[in-house]
Amino acid sequence: MKEIKTIEDWINYKPLNLVEKIIMRIPRSKYDFVLWKSKKKFKKMESRFFDLIDTNTIDNTTNSMSFAKSATILIDRLFDYYVGPDTLVISSRDEHPSVRRNLEKTKNKYLLNRSVSLEDMYEDIQNIEEKLQTQKFSNIFIYIIGTRVDNGLSTPQEVYEIIKKISLQYNKNIIMVIDAVQEVFMWNRDYSPFDYIIGTGHAYVKKYDLGIMITKKGLPEFGSKNHKWGFGYLRRLHILFKRKDKLFMFNNVMQNYFKIPDKVSVPYLYHIRTNYTFTEEEEKESRNYCRLHLDNNILRMRAIYYILWPHMLIRLKSYVYCLLDKKSKAS
Repeated sequence: MKEIKTIEDWINYKPLNLVEKIIMRIPRSKYDFVLWKSKKKFKKMESRFFDLIDTNTIDNTTNSMSFAKSATILIDRLFDYYVGPDTLVISSRDEHPSVRRNLEKTKNKYLLNRSVSLEDMYEDIQNIEEKLQTQKFSNIFIYIIGTRVDNGLSTPQEVYEIIKKISLQYNKNIIMVIDAVQEVFMWNRDYSPFDYIIGTGHAYVKKYDLGIMITKKGLPEFGSKNHKWGFGYLRRLHILFKRKDKLFMFNNVMQNYFKIPDKVSVPYLYHIRTNYTFTEEEEKESRNYCRLHLDNNILRMRAIYYILWPHMLIRLKSYVYCLLDKKSKAS
């Protein structure tokens, strides 16, 4: 295989064919509500999803899948079911807006200041233990994001493990959830400690809106057994993951071009950190013109967009330099 060094090399490596382009750009139909035709057929589909998780730590004997129109619906149902006035919720300040909305209504909570390493969390761990020592709670609900798209950092497995270990010393009634929207099926992790795993269709397939819930057996499910929704997404994932090696080259290729290092955990994202603040107008223009997202002072790029729209990656090359030059002159 030819070594992939340039943006042009990356674009020309395993491009989508015409049929694949059409399939990937067809949105999920709102009329596709078809429950399983048989448990056997649905479990077969589940197995194909679990086969995409490289760590092989869960399968359809330990976990089950269900779907909803969006991940927000599933998140709201989780909070409504598990969080009461005497529940302690342990989460972070870096969660999805739908989680933050639920946290605002939560009476008892502890929000991690940082969730990227145990060293950063020493004070947080102490504070959680002190809270559990001094207050009694009926149950503990842990909801922490896995991989963050805005900065490309992943919460280490050890963070979840130590929080659960400390919590179990004071309360046996614990539910632990990982928001794995930007990593499940793509990024290796041991998912066996989690009671619920949340995913979403449009994280990898832009046009396919779908909430995904993976539930540990024996616990209530909050989605539907919609075979058609699941199978439609699975079909698109297989098209995308035939290019998984291409996705994982993205960060290196972008670093080679821009000559700006990016300390991300995941290779299918690339970020340029700046000293500038971007306006809503600049964010809208950059997103529409070349799928470049501007988050506060960060320029954010995702490999999946440029597999679907490679011409926008060509646009992005010059656009980034023009944008940074404009901001430099204005400051």
